[in-house]
Amino acid sequence: DGHALALFLVENLIAALEELIELESESMELLLSRLQQEEVDLYENHMVDGVDFQDYPQELYSVNPNNEIQIDLDASLFLKGKSMCHTARLPSQTRYLGYLTNSSNDKVGGPAPFGKETFDVGIEEKEASPEAGLMQMQLVWSDGKMHQKDCPVIVNIDHKDSFFSQKGNGWNTIAIPNEAERRAYNYDPSLLQGVVVLVFTTCDWGKCEESYAGPDDFGKIWEMKINGLTANSLVPIGHDALLVTNEDGLYYFPSSHNNDY
Repeated sequence: DGHALALFLVENLIAALEELIELESESMELLLSRLQQEEVDLYENHMVDGVDFQDYPQELYSVNPNNEIQIDLDASLFLKGKSMCHTARLPSQTRYLGYLTNSSNDKVGGPAPFGKETFDVGIEEKEASPEAGLMQMQLVWSDGKMHQKDCPVIVNIDHKDSFFSQKGNGWNTIAIPNEAERRAYNYDPSLLQGVVVLVFTTCDWGKCEESYAGPDDFGKIWEMKINGLTANSLVPIGHDALLVTNEDGLYYFPSSHNNDY
């Protein structure tokens, strides 16, 4: 996917350079003025006059009408409402600054060669042990060529780190937001509606390990509770995101006595 995107960008860059060469005889002032006017026209035609902002959120995120489960959802909340994102994937400032991991100030940093990171990287997935009673979900990373272990410089910063649970662990928990996130983002629980959306880690080329438990296995080999309420279903809402409904078929989960989830 990365190579295809890079090729697309390079092709657009070449096309832009070729157009600039053709316009070489045109003065820079005139060219800039014309391009700025084109930008204004595009914005007016496609962003102001051509978009109904009442319906726009519904077009971006909507419950699939073909789903067996139908719920009354105002999709505009994904664009207008307050939200919290708790993702393990890199790159992410919440990881580098220790917000996600609730780390101390000495466990912060940024992109670095393998083994030189100063932020909390979690543990390698194969080292995660299925210890019964180990409550908190573990932050894990997977080995692979993407880490470029033998390279002394940064080559790649995109990593599919995740929060990990496995058979034998019993009930695993994760609390959102943690104390660091509360401080960093001025958390106000009164502004949230308790809508929970999950995105599972993806498998390369759609080929998952035998032990992988994803959304299709929900209710079969794994289950979930949010603040004591049993999750009833996972409803696809687009972009691999899944809306969680509660026991009553509603998408609202009340916060806990600590005002978290």
